[in-house]
Order: sequence, then C-alpha cells, then structure tokens
Amino acid sequence: MGHDKKVKFVAERLDSGNLGPGWSAQIDEEGVVTVSGPCPVCHGDAYGPVLPNLQAASLTESLLVVGRPPSEPDEVRRIRAECCCGAKHSGDEDGGSGCGRWWYVNVRL
Repeated sequence: MGHDKKVKFVAERLDSGNLGPGWSAQIDEEGVVTVSGPCPVCHGDAYGPVLPNLQAASLTESLLVVGRPPSEPDEVRRIRAECCCGAKHSGDEDGGSGCGRWWYVNVRL
C-alpha cells in the first residue's frame, strides 16, 4: 500500500504492539536499538527512537534504549516510534513532519 498523503494530521498515540509487516529492528555494537517500517495510518516512513524531535518527557523514555546492550537473552524493549514521512498532512500547522501518530513497538532482542 502506498503513502496516503490525504490522511489528516492528528497528534495522537496509537496502540502499542509488536513489529508488524514491513517493520525491522536493528541493534548496533553499542547496544542502540532502532526500528523502522511503514506508518500504520498513512503508510509513509516511520521509525524510532526519534531522539532529535522528542520533547523532554518523551526523551527520557526513549533514552532507555540508547547505549545499553541487552541485559538478558530474549529481553523485550519498548521503543517509541512515530510517523516521519515528511509530508505535510492537512491540519498540520507546524509544517510537514508526518501524520502525527506515534506508538510504542515491542522488540524482543
């Protein structure tokens, strides 16, 4: 399914879940975990954590995944992901960073 730029901008949290179709997770040698895939609403690019764009409260939540290798086998991490499609969706008065949706993705390491 292609990117639907007709979806209206709404800043809202979606239900959290596991990695869905088209999503992948990566962990680097420093233990930084990232996820990427299609936005479940507008189907544009989405990823997480999005550290540069986070507000202070959310930054604390996302820093839990940075620079920390898995502490035990099958550890599950909760990563904040958001739509980062870059399109200007109608209703977005700040100018084109995505459709406004964000959610947590559970990643089993």
